[in-house]
Amino acid sequence: MQSTGLVWFNRSVTRLRTLIERKYNYLMIIILILGFLLRIGFISRAIGRDEAAFLYYGWMIVKGKVLYRDLFNQKAPGVYFIVALIFLFVGKQILLVRIVSMFLSTITALVIFKIGYKISNPLTGIIASLFFILEPVTLRRSTMVFSETFMVFFMALAVYFYILAHKGNNSWHYLLMGILIGLSTIMRQTGIILVLVIIFHRLYIRYPLKNLLHSMGILIAGFLMCIIPIVVYFVAVNALNDAIYSIFFFNLSPSYGFTLLRRVDNLLDVFLKDPILWCIGLGGLLLTVEKRKEWQVFLAGWFIASFILVISLSTPYGHYYIQIMPAFSLLGGILVERLIVLSGELVDSASQSLLYPNIINWLLVVLLLIGIGTIGLELYFDMKTSHGLPYQIEAAEYVKTHTAPDEIIFSPDSAYYLLTDRQNKYRIEHLAAGHIEAFGISDLPHYLEGEQIRYIIIDYNIEIWNFNEEHYRTTFNDETRAEEVKIVYEWIIANYEIEATFGSGTDMVKIYRSSFW
Repeated sequence: MQSTGLVWFNRSVTRLRTLIERKYNYLMIIILILGFLLRIGFISRAIGRDEAAFLYYGWMIVKGKVLYRDLFNQKAPGVYFIVALIFLFVGKQILLVRIVSMFLSTITALVIFKIGYKISNPLTGIIASLFFILEPVTLRRSTMVFSETFMVFFMALAVYFYILAHKGNNSWHYLLMGILIGLSTIMRQTGIILVLVIIFHRLYIRYPLKNLLHSMGILIAGFLMCIIPIVVYFVAVNALNDAIYSIFFFNLSPSYGFTLLRRVDNLLDVFLKDPILWCIGLGGLLLTVEKRKEWQVFLAGWFIASFILVISLSTPYGHYYIQIMPAFSLLGGILVERLIVLSGELVDSASQSLLYPNIINWLLVVLLLIGIGTIGLELYFDMKTSHGLPYQIEAAEYVKTHTAPDEIIFSPDSAYYLLTDRQNKYRIEHLAAGHIEAFGISDLPHYLEGEQIRYIIIDYNIEIWNFNEEHYRTTFNDETRAEEVKIVYEWIIANYEIEATFGSGTDMVKIYRSSFW
């Protein structure tokens, strides 16, 4: 017979499962509130790199600039327009845009729950939503403005309506799916992959060819309803060629991309940020391969297609992996739900004895505690050192009070142009490889000296990212760019001196003053 403690533990797990299945609506409310509050803890994170471009370009669009023609970037236009729309109506409210991003990420977890519920049961949905809302990469990046957060929201909604369309074969559902996939693609080009996943799934379940062509035709019509207005806009502002080059051809440039070693290192970094989710998600993928149930195959195809797409991109940064997390979380939810069911079957089995304890229940609890501990520690230390925005604002205010409103400043990151209400004269987002349009990096000193730039703003991220010659040498395998960066940085240090600093450590912002003044 089992020990009293083991019997109590097994019954507790069974009761917890029953509670989840009966009270899942209340549990989802708690999960959503928890997820949003966790994200609020990062709201004062420093602006930088991709987020800086989204915010600055959105502001410049309000000021009358045209994306891609006047402002160079290689990302899809959706988030820039959303930021511009928010700034247009409420002013330059940076925190409000971040709150919108946090809200969408939280609602995405709700959509994932609904998907899990539809294809399996409430328990699968609850577990999958927990995985998504607590996953460190997704959680951290959704507290800033990244295109992936917006993309996966519309993508998850499209999947939910695909499930409804499959069950009811409603043409309006396919039209709405097309619109949602279109919105997802406008947020980030890789959102288009969902169309291929749906076609693959239809072929796998041997959907009649006539019906497949009809449903895909309606879906494509919905997709074009989103894309055509964007094309018409860029034609009207004489920027279509610039948009096509920036969105498509620039990203295919062989000279712009990670080395193989950097790709492996980046994948390992993403894995180590949440090893529990990866182990459980991959376990769910293996379970799917074994069972090959209809919707599990769809999730597997969604994950595999997204994963292959991300690692094949020229620069698969860590936040790109957000695209795979909805499918991955659902696969993890399916596996854990299956293990809990199997655990209950073992509890009811007459063969259960002291020599054969309920290992699965214990394993799940241990994994859960390790996962919560890992995520908790990472978020705790990250939250303690992620308050750079106030120092960036202080630095911007310092420059404002020491220069005339129309005087040129320089910073390798567009965040400071946003915060100082100045324009970046040279169409530079930042000095990362491939982002120079107006001149080569080696010519930068001549511009700085010729324009009599009084102040240069540099923070920790700029130093380790834009002015680190080893970054270009190892990450992009670009020896020429590495040498140019070294020359420029040495020139700045020789001709500018630190006048003021704000913050400390990784949040430090330095104001360099020209010796020419």
